[in-house]
Amino acid sequence: MEESVDSGITLLRRFKQFLRSKGQWEIKYVPRKCNLIADQLAKISLFW
Repeated sequence: MEESVDSGITLLRRFKQFLRSKGQWEIKYVPRKCNLIADQLAKISLFW
C-alpha cells in the first residue's frame, strides 16, 4: 500500500507542476462514475 501511495504522491506533484506551467486552466465537476481516474486520485489524496 505504501508504494502505491508514494507513486500517487509523485503523480499529484507532477500534475501540480503541469498546472503551474499552464497560464490558465479551469476545474469542472465530472460525476465519479464518468471519471474513474479522478476518483482514484481523490482516494489517494486522502492518505497524503
